[in-house]
Amino acid sequence: MSFTRQKELLSDLSDFRSRLSQDEEYVFEMAIKRHKDDEELDAMTLQKLEEMHKKYVIRKPKFDPNSFFKKQ
Repeated sequence: MSFTRQKELLSDLSDFRSRLSQDEEYVFEMAIKRHKDDEELDAMTLQKLEEMHKKYVIRKPKFDPNSFFKKQ
């Protein structure tokens, strides 16, 4: 996984830090420390971060203003 994707996951999850369980908080803290040391995360940690990202970060679809003018 690229360093930018790793950074994106950690920055998105930092907003939801208060919702994390104790185990998830520990994984997140260790990932932050490794990221600050410019280390690449291992596969297991990345998998856990991806699962937490899917669980907590929900992106709403962008509104399409042209949808009002489309015929159905």
